[in-house]
Formats: sequence, structure tokens, C-alpha cells
Amino acid sequence: MKHKIIIFLTSLIGIVGINSSLLGQEVLLEYKLKKDQLFTLSVRTQQVIEQDLGGFTQTVQNLIDSEIYFKVIEVKNDSTKLEVAYKSLYFSMDGPMGEGMVMSSEGDKKDPINMIVRAMVNNPFYVSLSKSGKIYSVEGMETVMSKINETLDLIDDDIKESIQASINNQFGEESFKSSFMTGFILYPDHPVTVGDTWSSATMDYSTVPLNMSTTWKLNNVRKQTASLEGTATLQSQEITNKKAGEKVAKNAKQTGGKASSEKANVEMAGTNVIKAIVNLSTGWLQESTQTSEVAGIMVLPPDKYFSESVEIPLKIKTVTRTFLK
Repeated sequence: MKHKIIIFLTSLIGIVGINSSLLGQEVLLEYKLKKDQLFTLSVRTQQVIEQDLGGFTQTVQNLIDSEIYFKVIEVKNDSTKLEVAYKSLYFSMDGPMGEGMVMSSEGDKKDPINMIVRAMVNNPFYVSLSKSGKIYSVEGMETVMSKINETLDLIDDDIKESIQASINNQFGEESFKSSFMTGFILYPDHPVTVGDTWSSATMDYSTVPLNMSTTWKLNNVRKQTASLEGTATLQSQEITNKKAGEKVAKNAKQTGGKASSEKANVEMAGTNVIKAIVNLSTGWLQESTQTSEVAGIMVLPPDKYFSESVEIPLKIKTVTRTFLK
């Protein structure tokens, strides 16, 4: 028994020694991709939106399940071009009054709602990114959107507007860049060791435009993978809600309560935390969990429904889980 304890303690000391040596080991975190490499990510986003309308809390729950295919088609000095396509896509929304909507690429092929989603599947577009993970551009989305617009003509007018707004919000170019950021880590421009941190500043368009300032940390290195954590603060581009409310209210009086051309103004702030495991040989994401929580107020301008501006308190929680298949 005493002999076994000594062996166990010796093994434990050896393990601790190995982990301690990794603390000072420098690693270069970047995308080291080669032409014709293939990757498939499974992405699930769950979102809960709470809004207060006249003292009544209404909750909207969104779910997006997708499988996304990536192919490396060009590699230059600091730029990699990827061909990207949805292999499957599922979207559901549960409204505050029990109403719901489901769109699925695998659903009833004769359902016009599902035809919209299928228009997005197997239609490639192109993403260019740097070695550090910065997305330079998203190209070819106009072709995908054109196919979507063709199917929208088959939808009843009473729901067409809301569906189109939802698609534009989730799948516009800036939203695409934002959503793909969940699959691409922003790496530092220099080697780091375990415990080192670095910073990045980006825009998050997944709900409303938000400035996102992230502090990244290299938590661990094991064989061919690295464990990272990013903690971010989120803040809307313009924290001027009260002035915006005064502006649209004044406009309402000037126009006699008619619809205004003013856009909605949003004042929101919150946090975002991402925990990820990446492959050191390619830089590609193995898995991640990202949790975002923001709260604030949306100011709606006068329109055909409201003669005066309306302030709506909002809370939005979004959890996105990504896995390499």
C-alpha cells in the first residue's frame, strides 16, 4: 500500500511539473489554413427577449439551429478566402401571446415558409478573413437574398413584412459578419503564454448594433488544443435615448402625429462571455459557448400605430453553442 502511494505521488509531481512547464511556453495563435481544407460547424442559438409594454412583460423566444460548411478556396499572405454554405437551417419563434412560427430546410417542401429557408441552403457565399480572425468581407449574399426574395412573393402579405424584417436582421451582411464571429476567435498579433491576455474591439449586430470590447485570455494548452476565454462589455453605439425620445416626440407634434421617417433608437448595455477550445495546428474552433446578456430601452418613433414616441424596456439573453463536426 505504501509503495502504491509513493508511485501515485511521484506521478502527480510529474504531471504538475509538465503543467508548470507549459506556463512559460509561447504559442502562436492564428489561422494556419490550407487550400481545400473542409470544416463543418454545428451552431445552436437560443435567445429570450423580454419587453415591457405598458407594465406588461412580454417574452419572445427564438431558436436557430444550423449546420454550416466551410471550404478553404484561397490562401494568401494575410488573407484566407472561404466558401461557405448552410447545409441545414431551422428557425423557430414563440411569441408572447402563444403565437409561433417555424421555418425549416428539412420541413414540408410545399410550405412557402420553408421554401424561404431552403433558398438559403446549399447556396454558397464567400468570407475573407485575416490570420488573426478579422473578417474582411462577406461576398455573394446578394445572390442568396435574391433567391429569398423570390420565395417571399409566395407568402401572405400579412406576415411577409415581419418575415422579411426578421431575415434582414438575422442574415444581412453585418449580421452575417457578427454571427460568424462566434465561429472565429480574434487572436493576438504576437505569441502568448498561458495566463496572457489581449484585447479586441468589434461590432455585434446579432440583436441591435453594439460596440463590443473583449479581453481574451489563454487559459490552458493541452497537446494540440488551447482553451480560451473572452469577457466583453457591450454598449449601443449611441447612448442618447432621452434626447432621441425628445426628438421624435417633437417630430410627432410637428407632423400632427403622422408616421415619421425617424428610425428606432436603442440604448442598451451588457456583457458577453465566450469559452472556447481551438486547434493549435489550424486555429480552427473545436467548440465554444457564448453567453450574451443586454438590457436597455428602445425608443420607437411615431408611426401608423402610435401618435407619439414609445419607450420599451428590453432584456435580451442569447446563448450560442458551436461544435466542430
